[in-house]
Amino acid sequence: MNPSELLPSPAVTKPRDADLAFRLAWSSTGLGHFYAGAIVRGLAFQAGALVPLALAVFLMSAACGSIPLVLALGAASVLIGVWSCFDAVAVARRTRPDYRLKDYNRLSAYLALSVTPTVVIVAAIVVTFRAQVGEPLRAAHDFPALGIHGGDDFVESKLAYRSGTPQRGDLIAYRAAPSGKPMRFGRIAALPGEMADTPKGQIVVPEDSLWVEGHGGELISSYAVAGKLVFRYWPLNRFGPVRPVGAEAAREAEEREKASLNISHL
Repeated sequence: MNPSELLPSPAVTKPRDADLAFRLAWSSTGLGHFYAGAIVRGLAFQAGALVPLALAVFLMSAACGSIPLVLALGAASVLIGVWSCFDAVAVARRTRPDYRLKDYNRLSAYLALSVTPTVVIVAAIVVTFRAQVGEPLRAAHDFPALGIHGGDDFVESKLAYRSGTPQRGDLIAYRAAPSGKPMRFGRIAALPGEMADTPKGQIVVPEDSLWVEGHGGELISSYAVAGKLVFRYWPLNRFGPVRPVGAEAAREAEEREKASLNISHL
């Protein structure tokens, strides 16, 4: 059976159900009002919930809004959505018993008027979050000196160095090429103006550059840094925040790895 056939035709006289109005409004802001025949009021609530959300997305993408402001806008959107649920109930209870269904009281109209804009906004939030705030990354190989194992999943923060500066020992994700692929992991071993031990001897790290270890050691532009590894969410036995790795700890990890390899070859 076609789902649209489950809804009465516009010519049918039927009072509005307050419980159904609440459930529809809970599923998508404005939908309960559309069901109750208050389309203008429903569009107003829908705009009231989606505009703060869209503004929060814009502030994140433009990197010009503070985190508290973004969170406040998100909270305002949620509160308006909750308000719309109870208002839809009130509107449904005020409808006349001889209410005649409108042309938009059908499944296809509900999807067009409410669900579609919500899906678009959610998709925009996800894309913006990944592009401007952080995204999940997976280690393809073992990096003993960094405490990273192949298959580890991390969340990297793109905001870490917008308000702060890189620090020695930070674990970072950086681009090995302008295309951004493949993404590499490394530990910041030396900052601009500091001495770095390289295979060819000591060098002074130039301005706007970093010396990172993890792939045998390399000098990278600070603009190649994609973000800071802040949290490991898989596997569960290593679940938790990522700690900076000191040079001494990195050397000890490397020595342990070499020793284990030597033993395995005996």
